Amino acid sequence: MGQHGAANHPGVHGVAVDEVGISRAQAYATSLYDQARDTLRAFDDMRAQARDLKITTSSRDRLVTVTVGPHGELLDLQLDPRIYRTPDSPRLAATIRSTVEQAQEEARHKLTELGRRVLPQAEQLAGGAGVDIAELFDEPRPGPDRSGKKGERA
Repeated sequence: MGQHGAANHPGVHGVAVDEVGISRAQAYATSLYDQARDTLRAFDDMRAQARDLKITTSSRDRLVTVTVGPHGELLDLQLDPRIYRTPDSPRLAATIRSTVEQAQEEARHKLTELGRRVLPQAEQLAGGAGVDIAELFDEPRPGPDRSGKKGERA
């Protein structure tokens, strides 16, 4: 019998391991497993929220309203009929661009916030190696197929 009446078992390289040590190792392994499972669930929830993210923004004059998806892709563009009262296509184009850029920035901000909810858990599981928030959402983005491969951008 080992210390405190615990039975010793042959361990790795002839080092004896007592039952208390085995129980502690099992408890630690169970704790790591539970932590990994919880982090993966949180990550899956975050990815689902990110996938469904839509940001709608209007220009200051309310003549242009855009909706972008999680990667900033334009999903919808609405133009108020008042744009025809004083036609100015360069100004309209600039307003559309700035409104899309504003919505894209808000989408990036929302994705970053979603990632920050899971990041501490992911970093802890990665042993403090650091996790890039952008990589949490790294999925093929829709776009023109210039490479000959589906689902990828050139």
